[in-house]
Amino acid sequence: MEAVILAAGYATRLRPLTADYPKPLLPVGGIVILDRLLDRLDPIPALRAATVVTNHRFIEHFRLWHRDRAAAHRLPVRLLDDGTVDNADRLGAVGDLNLALRQIAPDEDIFAMAADNLPRFELGELVACLERHGESCIATYREPDPDLRRRTAVLEFDAGLRVIRFAEKPANPDGIWVCPPFYAYHRAVRPLVQTYLDRGENPDAPGHLVQWLHRQVPVRALPVEHGAWDIGSLDTYHEVDRAFGGTGRVEAGDLPYRWPSPV
Repeated sequence: MEAVILAAGYATRLRPLTADYPKPLLPVGGIVILDRLLDRLDPIPALRAATVVTNHRFIEHFRLWHRDRAAAHRLPVRLLDDGTVDNADRLGAVGDLNLALRQIAPDEDIFAMAADNLPRFELGELVACLERHGESCIATYREPDPDLRRRTAVLEFDAGLRVIRFAEKPANPDGIWVCPPFYAYHRAVRPLVQTYLDRGENPDAPGHLVQWLHRQVPVRALPVEHGAWDIGSLDTYHEVDRAFGGTGRVEAGDLPYRWPSPV
């Protein structure tokens, strides 16, 4: 199994902090988000490597990080430039996932994840779910706040934990189970990602793929107690920074992998 970390967004809601800086390299409690994600992936025995998909605008920031930090992780880390330069021409999360799949051997399962959420559950549980059942698995937890449910994916599953309904960021969520952006995909579904894009389906949020995919092949839900910290705005970023022991007052001068590199 290989991990794909989707890090090619332009973080427009965190500007001006991210006007010239990628969100996955923002520090949270003094450690950048990407390092924290890899720290959670490193202990999973089934994982053999990680691909970080970014964009052309921010690739040099990630190369600075790779020079300084990649060797600190168990997993070999590959950087992949998707060639885009601004939010208007982005490939979207599903487009970036498909790009990464072309670089990974076809017999590998895939652990796909957004690079702007920090998990509050053990990611190895999702991998174990896939290995145990031979089906793609997604995490789910109860979210009582309807406002928060509108900002994520809402799902329903049957008595056997198979997903039977899935809606990405619904305007009127009528369920309480939601899905954070961490997905253990069985290798058999990989060709379907290209089919999804060829059909003209929504390439943006990764949950749109699951919304379509569960109607094609079985997708299993894994209930967990907690979901993830979603870093979707400046306010939530500073809240998460404080939750991890930071000051909650990170400014541009505090960012460690600026490009051109500060003298």
